[in-house]
Amino acid sequence: MSIYVCTHYTSLRNGFDIQVEPTRIAITGLNACNGAPDDPPVPLPAVNIELEELRARRDWSDFALWVVGVDFYENRTFPPFNLYALTATTKSDPHQQALRDRRNYPIHIFVPTADSDFLDCSIVAYAHPDLGVTSNLPTEERVWTGQPLVDRPALQITAPATIPANGTVKARIGLRDHRNKALARACEVHLETTGGQLARSRLPLDAGKGSFAVSASGLEPGERFKIKAGFRHYSGVAEHWFEVTA
Repeated sequence: MSIYVCTHYTSLRNGFDIQVEPTRIAITGLNACNGAPDDPPVPLPAVNIELEELRARRDWSDFALWVVGVDFYENRTFPPFNLYALTATTKSDPHQQALRDRRNYPIHIFVPTADSDFLDCSIVAYAHPDLGVTSNLPTEERVWTGQPLVDRPALQITAPATIPANGTVKARIGLRDHRNKALARACEVHLETTGGQLARSRLPLDAGKGSFAVSASGLEPGERFKIKAGFRHYSGVAEHWFEVTA
């Protein structure tokens, strides 16, 4: 697991302490947003996240981004929710969702697969450089680029580039970690296609691997279509194009 600290948003004067155990994350913090520059920061209400409670929720899933909300001006914290489940159709990022909700989401907890515990996760905390982040685990500074800073896995589709008209080929999918190394975890991949036919729309991966059949039924030579692979709440993580041949 990794804990990253991002200190680009210096207008919010806050810091956090994040204690991570396999089945529990405890978050406390300091808030200096309401006072004068020389006033001491005040404690933020604690957030305790229990793995058993999250796993019992309907929005627990593979490839999930849980965010913790804070209202720094009223000095309130809010329980986490799965952002990707909430925004499955729009794929809003935490910043876009924060603008909609008029709330800050400074803690991001990425769960790679549904069988993960918290030590498998990637965490990002946004804090003021003067207050920073402390933790029982090592932390690393990351610069905000407008892209997710959590370590998200990827899917790799291996299949022929061509498929005979009304023919069938086999495609393989592999789960890769953020360093593009094979990730031997169980998960369920969701498949969709712009043409032809899939033998199944949901594919369980065993130790990060799986295969499925793709048919060009009903298509003519020269036509092209693609298959997309993703997860329950986040589609289109990988795609592969086919050209139909005679």
